[in-house]
Amino acid sequence: HMGHSLQSVNMTLEDSAEGALVENIFATLSQFFRQSNARRAKSCMIEHAKQGYWIFCAPIGYTHQKVNGKIYCVRFEPTATYIQTALEGFANGRFLTKKSVLDYLRSKELINSYGRKINISFNHVKTMLSNKVYTGFFAYPLWNIPEQKWAIEPIITMETYQKIQDKLHSKCPLTQNRKYNINDADFPLRRWVKCPVCGHPLTGSRPRSKSGKRHPYYHCYYKQCPQVGKTIRPNVLHQDF
Repeated sequence: HMGHSLQSVNMTLEDSAEGALVENIFATLSQFFRQSNARRAKSCMIEHAKQGYWIFCAPIGYTHQKVNGKIYCVRFEPTATYIQTALEGFANGRFLTKKSVLDYLRSKELINSYGRKINISFNHVKTMLSNKVYTGFFAYPLWNIPEQKWAIEPIITMETYQKIQDKLHSKCPLTQNRKYNINDADFPLRRWVKCPVCGHPLTGSRPRSKSGKRHPYYHCYYKQCPQVGKTIRPNVLHQDF
């Protein structure tokens, strides 16, 4: 409408069937070269990854470092030390819950490799506790790479990582078993009377009512029992006994 025409420095564009054909051919060739370059670049990345060199974004606590044309992932201090303390603390019982790990990390100033402050969230903590990258060993199934040693400085040992996973999956207690009074006057039949459904010994506790007063009850503690959580008044059980 305005008398303008489209010009190109590589080719002549004509408003004709021949011109449209040439334009489509150039567009198809350009797309082919782009896809070929992308495939070649991905192949190089996969080959570098299989050799263990780092090709991903640096996790929190790390930064990239190029050595002889190869990229390594090295610790970024002091953030790496804060994360190491948090993970080892969760493994050895210093931090009993994810919330306590979060509170510790929030009390420190964590900086990423770009110099920006990291606002640690609960999702960050969950990712850190389950992230095998911090051991330096992990698999990458997307490219069929089995577990291997990568060009990354470990923050924790494999043993520490396994302890963390055991605690996250409740294979070991987060706290030591609390001692209780075996000869409690309110529960003289504790350990001697068994659950009629699962056969495990009944235990006793004193839950708090809405008024704030505690009341003693017998109950089954076995989680797989259908009667778990159902209580029995001591005077009823004692009388039946």
